[in-house]
Amino acid sequence: MSYYHWDFHRNENLEVNDSLVQDIHRVFLQGMNLESGWSLDGIRKSLCHSDIIGLLYNQDKFVCGYSMYLLPEQKLNDHLFLWWNAVCLIPEVQNRGFGRDSYFQVLRFLPQNELGYFGGRTQNPIVMKYYAKIGHLFPFDEKYDTSEGQQIMDFLYSYIPEVQETALLNKTTGICKQVYSEGRLGDYPENIGKTERFETQLKSCGFEPEKGDTVILVSKLRN
Repeated sequence: MSYYHWDFHRNENLEVNDSLVQDIHRVFLQGMNLESGWSLDGIRKSLCHSDIIGLLYNQDKFVCGYSMYLLPEQKLNDHLFLWWNAVCLIPEVQNRGFGRDSYFQVLRFLPQNELGYFGGRTQNPIVMKYYAKIGHLFPFDEKYDTSEGQQIMDFLYSYIPEVQETALLNKTTGICKQVYSEGRLGDYPENIGKTERFETQLKSCGFEPEKGDTVILVSKLRN
């Protein structure tokens, strides 16, 4: 029976070497079902922009997944804001709760009861469903053109490199056009239980994952 465990490190305590970068690149290609994509320099950049980094190992110490988080020092409305920079799992461990578990693992690094917002970018409606489960979800429960939505978007532009570097971002819908040169990342299911509302809303706003579009999610966490 296979055994898997997450091993998390703060950025300053993790040795970023060629072996680690190659492991992350391998996981990305396998997990996203791609033959090429995400340059090694791009991976190093993401690691540099991440404050907390997790690696999923099996019993043979083989890297089966990664999860990177950014935690700005600046707070939003007196609460910490956690940004999911990147996450991927090889096919053998997908849909087994390891992505969700990485979120709970990273909470150990945060002061208790200070986290108020959790954000990230995705094309995957299953990920959207999870964000909606843990809080009030922008841009689905509320778009970014409201007072609080604009405040969140301003925060993202100030402190989140992924947002700052996005050229074609709709500040109302959160849709980022043509971000991924690979197009659609991963072989995830669509039109399944409780994801239709996300897919329907995004489609009505011109969302095209096959052209590399992605959407910015921010969940205002429930206390």
